[in-house]
Amino acid sequence: MLDNPNVKKIRQIWKLFVPIAVIVFCVALATYWEVRTEYHITDPEYSFAIGKRFQLKKDLLVLGVSSDNQPPADYFRLVPEPGFAGPEVVSRDNLDSGTVLQIKKVLTGYQIYTIRVQYVVEAMNTDYFSNKQLRVAVAGEMDDSTFGLDSNYYQTIDLPTDSPD
Repeated sequence: MLDNPNVKKIRQIWKLFVPIAVIVFCVALATYWEVRTEYHITDPEYSFAIGKRFQLKKDLLVLGVSSDNQPPADYFRLVPEPGFAGPEVVSRDNLDSGTVLQIKKVLTGYQIYTIRVQYVVEAMNTDYFSNKQLRVAVAGEMDDSTFGLDSNYYQTIDLPTDSPD
C-alpha cells in the first residue's frame, strides 16, 4: 500500500502544501500587523494637511474603539454607514452633515506592505465631540482636493481666520 503511486502523490502534495500554507498565513498576518504608529506634525510630507478644514456632506458614524474592548474608548473613528462591528467597538454615535472638521495631526501606521494614514481631527462646531480624539482614514491620494478623504462625504472649505477687530 505504501508503494501505491497515489499515496506518493499525496505525500508530495502534502510536503508542498504545509510550507505554502505557512507562508500564506504569515503574509496574511503581516498585512494586519501594525508595526508602529507615528505622528507627523512638522514632517513636510504630511504637514501641509495640518490645519485644513472640511465640512461633512453627509452624516457619519462615530465609533468608539478600545484596545481592551472595554469602555472608555481610546479613540473614535469617523466612518460611513454601516461602519464596522466587533468587540473593540465600545460606542456608536452620529456626526451630522454640516459639521466642520479641522486636521490636528497626521498618524501613519507602517505595515509590511502598506502605510496607513489617518487624520486626527477636531469637530469645530460641536461641543459634544470636543474632547475626543476623532480619526479619519485617508483612502485616496493626499494631494487631491480633499487631501485623500472621500469626496462623497467631505468637502474642503476655507473658513476665515479670526482677526483682531
